[in-house]
Amino acid sequence: MTGNDARLAAAAANFATDGTVESITRYGDGHINATYLVTTDTNRYILQRMNADVFPDTAGLMQHRAGDRIPRPTRAGDAHHHPHA
Repeated sequence: MTGNDARLAAAAANFATDGTVESITRYGDGHINATYLVTTDTNRYILQRMNADVFPDTAGLMQHRAGDRIPRPTRAGDAHHHPHA
């Protein structure tokens, strides 16, 4: 496991996901944020690393986007899934 792999696994572990993480792979080729597909033995999730140079207050941005709720990964292929809705 590379250092980057370990950082991604640690980041994914901070979220409530169903199942055991099987893989984390780069997803797309965004110019601002880095996006990854997290695959577990039961589901798929999108994990996104916000670019702190572009969004210096990422916690404030996420709080604004989610209201008072803490965001969880969105199921891949379901842009409208929000586990707190």
